[in-house]
Amino acid sequence: MDDVNDVRLRNYKALILRLREKEAERGEPERGLLNRFGKFVQISPRYLSHVNNGRKAIGAQTARQIESAFGLPLGWMDHDHMAGPAPSSRAEREYLELALTLFRQSPVQAQSLLLKYVTERMLGQTSIPEAGGDAAGRVEGGALRKGMRLRSKV
Repeated sequence: MDDVNDVRLRNYKALILRLREKEAERGEPERGLLNRFGKFVQISPRYLSHVNNGRKAIGAQTARQIESAFGLPLGWMDHDHMAGPAPSSRAEREYLELALTLFRQSPVQAQSLLLKYVTERMLGQTSIPEAGGDAAGRVEGGALRKGMRLRSKV
């Protein structure tokens, strides 16, 4: 089980990501994000930089300050909000890792591809092999992983 410092760090990074996404929707540049976050939560950007680089941990007082600024309930930073069910197989774990990697490399393209696939599935027009078919063997062999990475950089 993770200690409270690890959980706070993950929650802090999730809040940074949330702010980045909101600002991107408004067309604001990513540059200066840490300064704006620091100003919003009234914490020194220098301290936040130390947190980002692992030199400092988020203490209880800082966690409460972040919660207050975001209007989150007391103790929110101390609880893991990212945990989900553990993957049921090696293939599922590899798939989830790959999907996350692709999303982090190109979020807009990854979302677009997923939306296209879901739409095709709903309309019954998909050309992607069903689970257990050829794709399952390629995932375990790594060929699909390599092919998807190549496409994600386009």
